[in-house]
Amino acid sequence: MIQKIKLEHFFFSSKITDPDWQIRSVAMQLYYAQHHYYSQHNHTYTTNVTDLYSYIPLGEEILTCSELPTITTQPGKFVVQVMDLKTQKNSSNYQLFTSKVTFML
Repeated sequence: MIQKIKLEHFFFSSKITDPDWQIRSVAMQLYYAQHHYYSQHNHTYTTNVTDLYSYIPLGEEILTCSELPTITTQPGKFVVQVMDLKTQKNSSNYQLFTSKVTFML
């Protein structure tokens, strides 16, 4: 005999949100923008966020949910730091390097 199971018991009735989603989204967009910039500018990264505006996949408007990000570069890599406007939480736990995203929680 096959039993019928009510699926609503397996789903949450309330919305679950990730409090770090906004700053991680901005950091990811800058990660992709840096790689595109790198391919177009003689294999160099930039520390100037405005240089990346035209390379941000979702557009520069994504930056409005954070403080102006800071970017530091070293030979062959870059680090992006993003500060959340509301919580003032920093993305320093999410270090973005040229080849991978490292989450240090």
